[in-house]
Parts: sequence; C-alpha cells; structure tokens
Amino acid sequence: MLKSLLVRETAIALEPTPERARRRNLARQSASRTRSRASAPSVPVIPESLARLAYERIRRAIVWGRLDLGEPLSEQELADALKMSKAPVRIALTELRVRGLVVTVPRSGTYVFAPTHDQVVALCDFRVLLEAGALRQAMTKLRVPFLAELDDAVLQMQRAIQSKDALAFKRSDARFHETFVQHSGNHYFISTYETISDLVETLRYRCVDPMVPENPAYVEHQEIVASLKMGQIDKAIKLLEKHIFRATQAHAKIASIDTRKRRRDYKHRNYADIL
Repeated sequence: MLKSLLVRETAIALEPTPERARRRNLARQSASRTRSRASAPSVPVIPESLARLAYERIRRAIVWGRLDLGEPLSEQELADALKMSKAPVRIALTELRVRGLVVTVPRSGTYVFAPTHDQVVALCDFRVLLEAGALRQAMTKLRVPFLAELDDAVLQMQRAIQSKDALAFKRSDARFHETFVQHSGNHYFISTYETISDLVETLRYRCVDPMVPENPAYVEHQEIVASLKMGQIDKAIKLLEKHIFRATQAHAKIASIDTRKRRRDYKHRNYADIL
C-alpha cells in the first residue's frame, strides 16, 4: 500500500499545480478509507435462525397464555431460558413490538401487551368489518371449497370438545375465522388480517372455555355455516356480528383486570418451562 501511494504521489508531482492538488487529495482520501476499513471492529453476525427461534417461542408463550398480559419481560432472563445471547432476543422483542404483542415503557422496561377496554372494542369492531367483507367475497369467488373448509373446522371443534382438548378447540376456532379471509381471494384482506391475528388469538386463548356444555362458539359457528349453505349471506353476517360482539364482552372482562404486576411478583417464574 505504501509503495503504491508513493508511485501515485510521484506521478502527481509532475502534473500542473491545480490538478496535482486534486489528485493528491483523492489519493490521501482513498488511503484513509482503506486504513479505516482495516481498523474497524468486526460486527458480530446474529444468525437469523436464532432470532426467529426466539421470536416464535416468545410469541407462542404470549398467545397461548403462558405469559400473563402485562407481564414484565427481561432480555437476560429470556436469553438464559432459551440458552442464547441477548442479541437475538432483542431482535425478537423488536419484532413482537411491531406485531403489538409487547410494549416498551420508557425508564420501566418491556411488557407483554395489556389492552384497555377501548382497545379491545376497537379490535373487535375491526374484526367485524374485515371478516364480514371477506365472507362475502369468499361466497362469491370460492363458495364450494370455502364451505368445505368451514365444515371441517366445525368438525374439528366437535372432536376437541369430545376429547376435552382445549388447545385443539381454540386452534379450530381460530381456523374457522381465518377461513373467511384466506378464501376471500383478496391479498389486502389476508395481509391486513395477519397484522391483528396474534392479538385476536391472545385474547381468544384466555377466554374461550371449550369444556362448557353447548359451547356458544361452537353452536354459533354451526349456525353461521348453516345460513351460508342456504345462501343467506346477510343472516350469516348478522350471526357473525353477534358472535364477535359476545367475544368482545368476554375479552373486555380480561382487559378490565389490571394484569401488570411488579417485577418481583415474577421473580420465581421458570421461563425455561414457559418457553
């Protein structure tokens, strides 16, 4: 590098004065950039797989109710539980914040989201608009496969009730509503629903009790499908609105409870088991 720089300086010395000064400055700037690159500390590369693993494990723990609404989250404790450094956990929490599942309070910390009553109502109102619009399009564009998918989701709910499998019931419940959107054939419906699906699931997993005799969600899903099979789309949408309104009331009861506790209330939490 030094030899090359000397050769360039020699050549520049033979040029006219203005051009000589310009070339000398360019040569020095180039040498400076080279030295800077050589001396710059290397930035550790975080494998995307680790950040994705941390994201999925924490997301499931929130959605499935293993982490409380409003629960404080420690990067170090999560990293220890996942047996990784804090860097991928920090990336995961950033993505979860974008998805609305965690919030950061300045000078306090990071918490699982804890929606207010008004936020729950707004979320459910948005669901009604989105799912009703998607239902109309699905009946117009993909009626046969759409109804077949709804039938199967209801059947899986029935089997979950019979086997007392709460998790399977809630997954089938979620699948029933996702079917409206997935069969709408509308990219914007699908992408928009994806932005709220985790929030909806988080609330659903905390308030749906599949062990209740004549479970309301199961019965209402049957009524919606029966109306659609008879071509009564407006009636089905009214039933859907009633169904989501009932869910709104149940979700709002959860939101009315102040779930944010002080960190010491969670000091004995075993996050390795939770995650």
